[in-house]
Amino acid sequence: MSKFNELYGYLSDRQTPHLFVIAEVLYGLKEAMDKQNEHLASISASLEKLAGQSQTAANDETANA
Repeated sequence: MSKFNELYGYLSDRQTPHLFVIAEVLYGLKEAMDKQNEHLASISASLEKLAGQSQTAANDETANA
């Protein structure tokens, strides 16, 4: 996110309040998106783990039949 950091730095260094507010809003959006991405990665890992467990259970049932 170096482009974001560059833009945030540019906007927050300006002396005009509206640009600073825009920079703060963008930073808040970035933080929310980062948090959402972490949450989605966690969900994906959990789903992969469950899929692996389901496949193992199905293989066990096939072997026992």
